[in-house]
Amino acid sequence: SQALSKKQFKKSMTKKSHSWWWDSHNCPKNSKWLAQNLEKMDDRVKHMLKLIEEDADSFAKKAQMYYQKRPELIHLVEEFYRMYRALAERYDQASGELQKIHLSGIQPQGSLEKSSPASQEKSSHPHKEEEDSSSLSDSDSDSKSVPDHSSVNDEDGDEALIRRMADLEIELQETKEKLIHLQQECVDGDNNTLLQKITVYEGELKEANIKIRMHEEEIAILKTELKSCISSEAETQLIGVEQESLDLVKEETKDAAATLFCSTTSDLLTFSDFFYFQTLRKKQFKRSTTKKSHSWWWDSHNCPKNSKWLAENLEKMDDRVKHMLKLIEEDADSFAKKGQMYYQKRPELIHLVEEFYRMYRALAERYDQASGELQKNQQSQGSLDQSSPTSSRRHKEEEESSSWTDPGSDSDSKSVDDHSSASDEDGDEALIRELREANEKIRMQEGEIVNLKVEIQSCMSSGAEEKLKLAQNDADTLRNKLNAEKKEVPKLVERLAMVKTSLQDRDNEVRSLKTAVSDAEEKIFPEKAQIKGEMSKLVEERRQLGEQLRELESHIRLIMEEKAGIEEKLKGESEKISVMKDESNVLRDEIGKREEKIKEMEKHMKELHMEHVRLRRRSSELAEEVERTRVAASEAAEQKREAIRQLCMSLEYYKDGYDRLRNVVTGHKRGVVLAS
Repeated sequence: SQALSKKQFKKSMTKKSHSWWWDSHNCPKNSKWLAQNLEKMDDRVKHMLKLIEEDADSFAKKAQMYYQKRPELIHLVEEFYRMYRALAERYDQASGELQKIHLSGIQPQGSLEKSSPASQEKSSHPHKEEEDSSSLSDSDSDSKSVPDHSSVNDEDGDEALIRRMADLEIELQETKEKLIHLQQECVDGDNNTLLQKITVYEGELKEANIKIRMHEEEIAILKTELKSCISSEAETQLIGVEQESLDLVKEETKDAAATLFCSTTSDLLTFSDFFYFQTLRKKQFKRSTTKKSHSWWWDSHNCPKNSKWLAENLEKMDDRVKHMLKLIEEDADSFAKKGQMYYQKRPELIHLVEEFYRMYRALAERYDQASGELQKNQQSQGSLDQSSPTSSRRHKEEEESSSWTDPGSDSDSKSVDDHSSASDEDGDEALIRELREANEKIRMQEGEIVNLKVEIQSCMSSGAEEKLKLAQNDADTLRNKLNAEKKEVPKLVERLAMVKTSLQDRDNEVRSLKTAVSDAEEKIFPEKAQIKGEMSKLVEERRQLGEQLRELESHIRLIMEEKAGIEEKLKGESEKISVMKDESNVLRDEIGKREEKIKEMEKHMKELHMEHVRLRRRSSELAEEVERTRVAASEAAEQKREAIRQLCMSLEYYKDGYDRLRNVVTGHKRGVVLAS
């Protein structure tokens, strides 16, 4: 009773713990978009809390229920992460647009912005942006449908597109800086370096064109791989049909073999144990697939490059997702440990759901506020945009960036769907043929099932053990085939998803590269014409430099004549140096002979020294021997003195005994004489 009361108390505490942070937010009044978005988030939070707080009677049921919930929990974590990431990118982009509008409106219209309340509201929201937000306007419509799974691949491709466009803009800025630097060098007169740099830039343009061609070839290869993967999807469907037929075979063999097992042998492995091990293998296979399933949607987002705020915010979210996946995927040895572990994880999982909900709600409110400020800013600047063409162009860009709820990303997804549908129509005939082959295989397997039934009935009458072994072998082979086909199915699915995402990324990258190269060529064309005019000037200057070079060559001839006279003087001095070298060689020979004599003397001295050392060592050894003999002699003399001392003592003892004996004998003789 106490245990039940404790469990009820824990349940009530967990329910109370998440009621105050969740139920108080169920009535958003800011905007319709915020209400719809938070309503979807509330449904997912309800479902996740229901999964976490569901209870069971025994540890076995708790552990089984935990493993059944695990893939669904991971799927919910995946949805939370995708929704949060998409909303964070949208908020980051909206804040960048606000800052861009604020900065562009300050320069030409400083006096008008003082009177507008929208500009004052924008200045009160500081945002940290590191890159130009103009490169992000192409991907506004791709992050609108947050909870839809169809737009996730578009968002993944847009991230690579945004990063690539930012890199290309940085490269264009660098090329502009280099061209300005080249113009300054032209003014200064550094002509040779200018020509070299022009050739280098032309080589870089050629390399960029070669890279674009290589990317186009890669895209063609990926398209062919996509077609092959689409055909592999049909093969997976056929594998599913074959799996169902194999399951039927196994169920029928299980029933027949169980009856034979009860009647004939008790030593063989039962089919219940066999299917128990098979269920364990299925669970392990599900665990491996769940681990693989959340790696592709999460590890691909770990490097945000849009802004510092987005990177820090997503890094916190990544840490929480890691911790939650670790809690969900942790395993134990026994059912009791699994059940205990499930109850230990429950409050921590609820706390993580609470943090996810708080972060998502705060971000949604901030994004709703930023979008409202964008709309206010557009309305306040509508009258100003009519007067200047540049402001009208900026107003159009802001309208395109602020329309978050319009389905603008349908064109990209439709193009991908059209491509996939065309490839599906091409592969319909192959699918029909493969389905016919699958039906034939199913018929053959049904015939095998009938044969197995006949064999099982014959096993019941005669030769039960041998035919049971054959049936078990057939079941093992079918099981091995089934396991092999099951292992191939998730690999093909993952490969198809990876190929689709990579193909979309490459398409977007090629589009961005083409637009960037065309923009760069348009910008570089007038500058290139100007550089050609400057090159003609440089050719004239080069002719003048050639005349100066001729004058310098005549001057070099005079210097060469002076050099010949100096070389003759050097020859006479070199002869003197050779005579001095001969004398020095003679002296070196004498020095070498004397050094040899000195070495012989040193060698003799070393030998004498070694002999002296040996003799001193021998004298010390002899002195030690003399000392040892002296000590031995003194010890022998002492031993002799001790022996003499003991002999004297024994003589005195015997002498005293003799005197006493003599006195006794004399006394006895006197007594005898007196008695007689």
